[in-house]
Amino acid sequence: METSENIKSYYQDYISIYKDETDRLKQFKTFIDKTESDQLFDRKNFVGHITGSAIIFDYKNSTSYFNVGYNREAILKKRTLPFWMVFTGKSSKKRT
Repeated sequence: METSENIKSYYQDYISIYKDETDRLKQFKTFIDKTESDQLFDRKNFVGHITGSAIIFDYKNSTSYFNVGYNREAILKKRTLPFWMVFTGKSSKKRT
């Protein structure tokens, strides 16, 4: 399990490279400073919790920005929602 100290270290590493992001990430910094390690990734923490997502682009086989090649979609369009979404991930307290 990642600890709040690990997350704070990742934050500091990121900010040391991208200093102009400091203001934009103030709320996140406050969250990791005030939240116990076991609550950082817990979906039951309604103040917030850490999740992850990524967009994968295959530029070699790309046909457009949003459809990166035949059967290589990197984003999702659900019939029930009026917008495109990236795949997201959840983190759990236990590693399996």
